[in-house]
Amino acid sequence: MNVDFCYGCRCDYCNNCSFHGGCGVCDAEKYAWEQFDDAMKTIKNMNPPEKSSRAFLQKLLAFMEYWKRSVECCEDDIVCMCFDGGGTHDGSIIMMDCGDSVLREMEWYIAMANMICKGKYIFDKIPPQCES
Repeated sequence: MNVDFCYGCRCDYCNNCSFHGGCGVCDAEKYAWEQFDDAMKTIKNMNPPEKSSRAFLQKLLAFMEYWKRSVECCEDDIVCMCFDGGGTHDGSIIMMDCGDSVLREMEWYIAMANMICKGKYIFDKIPPQCES
């Protein structure tokens, strides 16, 4: 896939705007990962009343850690919850939008964490092993 502009800064023909190191003009990818890390901290600090909900939050966090590690390693067949409708996708494709997909995936995890805390969602998926 050829990217003609950086999704973060909209600089036309940004040569470094792929998973090979990020955009050389803006810090959109770095910002997206910082937001993702902040979301993980927020979820870690959630304290739902139900003990079972705490276990579901722990599993959700484990999946977030798997997802982040796998995307940063640019692995293939990463299990996504939100990106391109879910399913498995390659890290190089996930990062083609300068972090927008990271932010969308993060928003899904936050929404599900809030649903877990309200007792309206069960997350019991076990993350696949990260290759790296």
